[in-house]
Amino acid sequence: MIYFADHGKAHIHAVGQGCEAKILIETQAVVRSNGFSQKELALLKRFIKERKRKLLEAWSEHQN
Repeated sequence: MIYFADHGKAHIHAVGQGCEAKILIETQAVVRSNGFSQKELALLKRFIKERKRKLLEAWSEHQN
């Protein structure tokens, strides 16, 4: 998810089954994670990397 009223560096929030993570779009760095395994985080990071351009466009479009 991207919360469009959010601020800071472009990032997404991954939420599911009692887990939550905040991951930067540009670098795929995990800012925080609660409940996700390292394998799940790796999958999330790959997902973000593969869609980086579109995610950054969406972030930029809604931050102005």
